[in-house]
Amino acid sequence: MFMNRDDDATLVVPTETDPPTEVVDAWIHAALRRLPAPARLRAALVARELVADARGRRAAPYVLRLSVLDRRSTLAVAVDCATAADEPMVTSTELLVSGLCTRWGVERRLSARTTWAELTVDASGPLRLHAPDQPRPGFRFPDRRSR
Repeated sequence: MFMNRDDDATLVVPTETDPPTEVVDAWIHAALRRLPAPARLRAALVARELVADARGRRAAPYVLRLSVLDRRSTLAVAVDCATAADEPMVTSTELLVSGLCTRWGVERRLSARTTWAELTVDASGPLRLHAPDQPRPGFRFPDRRSR
């Protein structure tokens, strides 16, 4: 379906609820596991916020893309989704993301939108991402409360 290189990871989120948020979060952390801890935590927060914003206010499907840019020193996070023409220009998510990222923006098309952000990462070597498999439809983590 998608070709992933060593510096790309792509997750297709087909609906507002599947896969559940905790599965998306686990996928994001797995994709970013090779990054230094501070950059990994910041990037995970940005990715989660952009996916949550898309799921809460825009139409499915959603595509989360993580990519390494600029000679392997910048991480790009982007979420593509369908959108309505009358959406607000700036959301609270975008304000939060702007505080955590070097650059960010929104590309609007007739019936789609891409929200993207770039984070500069201080690392001793080149940045590398891990491209986890797509979650199986309907996958849920076991409920730990029932034990």
